[in-house]
Amino acid sequence: GKEFSCIVLQNSDASDSYRIDSNTKIIALPPTEIRKGKELFDYRSKYLPGLSRKITPIDLPNDQIQAIRKECERLFTALNFDVYARIDGFISKEGKIFLNDPNTTSGMMPSSFFFHQAAEIGLNPSQFLTCIIRTSLAQRIVGMHNKEEIKKLLAILDDAIATDKNSVTDKTKVAVILGGYSSERHISVESGRNIYEKLASSTKYEPIPIFLTGSAQEHLMYQIPINILLKDNADDIKDKIDHYQIHDVISQIIKDSTAITSKYAKADNLAKPKQISYDELGLIADVVFIALHGRPGEDGAIQENLERIGLPYNGSGIESSQITIDKYKTNEILKHHGFLIADHLLITEQDWNADKNTVLNKLKEKIKYP
Repeated sequence: GKEFSCIVLQNSDASDSYRIDSNTKIIALPPTEIRKGKELFDYRSKYLPGLSRKITPIDLPNDQIQAIRKECERLFTALNFDVYARIDGFISKEGKIFLNDPNTTSGMMPSSFFFHQAAEIGLNPSQFLTCIIRTSLAQRIVGMHNKEEIKKLLAILDDAIATDKNSVTDKTKVAVILGGYSSERHISVESGRNIYEKLASSTKYEPIPIFLTGSAQEHLMYQIPINILLKDNADDIKDKIDHYQIHDVISQIIKDSTAITSKYAKADNLAKPKQISYDELGLIADVVFIALHGRPGEDGAIQENLERIGLPYNGSGIESSQITIDKYKTNEILKHHGFLIADHLLITEQDWNADKNTVLNKLKEKIKYP
């Protein structure tokens, strides 16, 4: 059948006893379908990007998605789990649910099921971790001997959460631009997510995820919500922008999770993707962190646009970016200034297709064999 993974949460505000009971709110997040790139979902498939796909929620009728969630919640309670769990299983073609792997902890890379599903209800990784820490403290109050010390820690954390929510307008707004239209767009997404998360956990900066696509002739930029930012790859993000909608089951989970998200999340974490121009970027951001690999992040093109609107950015300026994107030109300049470089030739596709033998002879004469 179809393989899935589902994160189940205990509502931190209900954690007033060591063991959960019928009055404690348990919420299963939207289960994620695992589509394997090969027969076995092995270590490489699980952890290396691009070898498998995550589909959230699992591609099934709504009643079957809800049945999976209900079974995961039932197992969470039956095993006396606290705080959170990741429960894996299968659903057969006939709709029979098999739960084969309950985990008391979960992988916590930015693209893990843990953060992937939390993003669907509007929690970024820092907010979700804060939720887990607070729920854990609350859960330990009755069960451990030093409960008064834990109560103090809980009070400190609650003050910090409230302060952070109230100070968000004072933070420096950082537009994190990721994606692009080069073959390196997928690794750019990984870099951008990493940068976003580092900044999201800061008391000084407020990151704004900006996904760039389009072409050299036209840069298309979109301000995106956290649930789209944590999709599988750049192409998946682009597809979700073009066909944005919130699944009926996820809408219900968002509604059921209000007690959690109102405490930790920002109100606009699930705002609809919005296309913006460079001029509009200048109105919402104080500074830009360029997380683009290849063009247009490394060729001076985006730097030129940012300088035009007066936005500071990380990294080199226009001229050096324009030079070093062209490795042949870069080496020629280095050679001219006395730096040692490897012998090199510039061969165009046109030259190769016109006369391969001439190109090969030229290579043998200039480069030589080892």
